[in-house]
Amino acid sequence: MPAFSVTKKARPRWAGIIPGIAAALLSLCGTLAPPASAQLPDLLWKTGSFKGEGPWPNIPPPPGQSFRVDYNGKVWIYDPQTGELLRTFQLPIDMPSLSAMSPDGAHLLVYSRIYNHFVVARTRDGQVVQGFQPASTRGYGAQFIPDTSLFLLTDAGYTGEPPVALKVWDPYEARLVWQKELPGLRPVQLTPGNRAVLVSGRDGAEVLSLRDGTTLLSLPPQRRTVFSPDGGVMAALSADGTLAFYRTGTWQPLTPAPAGPFSFFEFSPDGETFAALTGQVVKVYRAGDGTLLREIAVGEVGQFNYSPSGRHLVARKDDDTIRIFRVADGAHRLDLHRKGLQQIRFSPDEEHLMIAYNPSHAHNFPVAAEVLRIADGFVVWKHATENAYGLFASLPVFSPDGTSFSVTSQIGTSTHRLSDGRFLGFTGHGGTPAAFSADSRFLATRWRNSAALFDAASGKGLGHFLAPATVHDAALSPDGSLLAAGAGEPRYYSLWDMPFEHYGADPKAMIWSTATGKLVAELDHAAPVTAVAFSPDGATLATAAGKMSVGHEDSHPHTANRFWVSHRTVTDNRIRLWRAGDWTLIRAFEPDSEEVLRLAFSPDGATIAALMRSGSVRLTRVSDGKRLWTFTRDYDERLTPGQIQFSPDGAVVSASYSWFEVYPSMPSRWFHQIRRWRVADGEELPSLEGARLSPDESTIAMPEGFLESHSLILKDAATGQEVRTYTQGTEGVEALLFSPNGHLLAYREKHLALAVARNPIMSLEPGDVNRDGAVDVRDVVLTLAFVVKLEVLSAEQRHLADLLPDREITIQDVILILKKAVGAP
Repeated sequence: MPAFSVTKKARPRWAGIIPGIAAALLSLCGTLAPPASAQLPDLLWKTGSFKGEGPWPNIPPPPGQSFRVDYNGKVWIYDPQTGELLRTFQLPIDMPSLSAMSPDGAHLLVYSRIYNHFVVARTRDGQVVQGFQPASTRGYGAQFIPDTSLFLLTDAGYTGEPPVALKVWDPYEARLVWQKELPGLRPVQLTPGNRAVLVSGRDGAEVLSLRDGTTLLSLPPQRRTVFSPDGGVMAALSADGTLAFYRTGTWQPLTPAPAGPFSFFEFSPDGETFAALTGQVVKVYRAGDGTLLREIAVGEVGQFNYSPSGRHLVARKDDDTIRIFRVADGAHRLDLHRKGLQQIRFSPDEEHLMIAYNPSHAHNFPVAAEVLRIADGFVVWKHATENAYGLFASLPVFSPDGTSFSVTSQIGTSTHRLSDGRFLGFTGHGGTPAAFSADSRFLATRWRNSAALFDAASGKGLGHFLAPATVHDAALSPDGSLLAAGAGEPRYYSLWDMPFEHYGADPKAMIWSTATGKLVAELDHAAPVTAVAFSPDGATLATAAGKMSVGHEDSHPHTANRFWVSHRTVTDNRIRLWRAGDWTLIRAFEPDSEEVLRLAFSPDGATIAALMRSGSVRLTRVSDGKRLWTFTRDYDERLTPGQIQFSPDGAVVSASYSWFEVYPSMPSRWFHQIRRWRVADGEELPSLEGARLSPDESTIAMPEGFLESHSLILKDAATGQEVRTYTQGTEGVEALLFSPNGHLLAYREKHLALAVARNPIMSLEPGDVNRDGAVDVRDVVLTLAFVVKLEVLSAEQRHLADLLPDREITIQDVILILKKAVGAP
């Protein structure tokens, strides 16, 4: 029997007038369904997506950057203001090592150092306008020259050798304009106005005309060359410590110049003063006449910089120490030491400092950041991570008014008060749906080393939580007041001189207050925490840890490649129960034979179900840790276990699985399955085809089968019949989660966009056939027209019209809908 049908019965003689009545009512209603604006939208809200892909997927380009090129030659073009992806295209180039955009943004230059090949393409459509090899040697660096159609190529000769020549090319004509041989060539510097280029080498430095390469100024070997802020003066600090000034344009020397020797030099941001380091003293001079204004004793430092306003000097030592001095009186304000210090940034009032550092030096990007007060060194905010993808999408940024700062991760941007670091607000970007609160009001998400909290109905960001390592699972307490996250990295890399050590925090479960954003507790584990779950009464938190490898790492003597020379595995496959409040350990179960991936409490809190990495399921009694039964599944590397949950009455436990099938002659696709077991004895029940089962077990949701899932299939769990294909904002669905009441469906797209929609099967009242949010005469007419075969209803409409329900639409259903429409009992 089909899922829905029209019953065939003997009709009374008066039944012949029903089609006429139905047709008249249809004509009176005027239309089958109300205007689209009157229908309730299924999609409640959706965040913006991270569409930056390439070598590090899903990390957006830095502010102002307009493109990204990956190692396969694929190009992503962004709006530099909003960061929104505009278009992508593929270039015929392998392993590009350098890329640049023309000043007008119309063309993109991409260069492969491996194959010594250039490609020039239009950014509007990716059309290649030129491709060429500029020389038989390998390039070292390339950049467009602003306000021209030319670019500079620094030629390295052979791989590993220092650059030996500077070349100016016209990429549109593939023509060499001029070149200059200079042994030991260092990175070049364009002069203000882009009329000349400053080049340095082992034997000296030269200023060359960009027009024809003629020498405008010759200098001895230089330690440092700096242009004044207005570009009118170039200061040259020679290798012997002599300081000289030259007027740009004429390149004539200016006098007087202070007597050295000096080891470092810098102009102030406003160009009114300059400072030079001699010994352990920085001397500050007036730029106009060279008058010595003051001397600042800075100690043993190698270099210094002015702050953005010029009010402070930041002196650096080789041991990652910085010293901050006030320029006006030379007062010493702060000494700060952080291993692997990489970046500092002042607040607008220059009373706070942001620092970024990498204690391990294992990567060339920061993995820790702090915001601190300069007056006393008080740390307002701090975070460190072991995530190999870096700390944030962008480092903490101060607001223009200097009262707050923002922190951006792949999951969103949070704002904090500068005075004390208090959380002020959160703008969410996305992430993987991890858990709803018990009342379905709040949604927690996770991604990389971040977790976030959203208002499920509106999408308003309520919290942003940063963990020291990758967040594997997250859970909300039943009242939504606590957010727990399991964190840790599967491997800890160590430097070659620190065998079997790791940097950053240990693997742990972290619990935050959702109201204040404060970290309430950290529960240490021996391995990364892979699963967390609150009991139904919120009194207990269950955690489970997995395993990790701790290794000794070494480097190849002639390359930057690292390799493992030894390692050991730490295993902690144990479920732990913690008392919420004081977070004391209640009980630790017997270790499992494999890693626990997800946990779920039964509705009465008496048992706990564990879903293993292999897909096996184990049921354990909470009171004493006794294992009730185990479903064993053979390990399959294609299998991806999803979630585990109990039925509302606690009689059935179900687990979801996905696996990927590769076909030689047709598109590869994902398959999804839900397997179910009786809690009493572990007997397996018939399985269901689908990716997620709603908590009340009424609805099944699954993405369409192929790799790029642009729709969701929603089915009636009782019949297995498809009710609706949902397509609102479903661009590559990769994660699904039902709310506890089954009325909401959260999902993540491939670019991290997070969406929450109404469950079309449950969110509308039975009888609301036209889905306009009310049961009225229109629904009566539609159902009646279907019964007499004047109109056709979709599977979803038939589901809403079947009020008995008996999987048949009859005149009795019409009468029941009519009673609901008029409010009759």
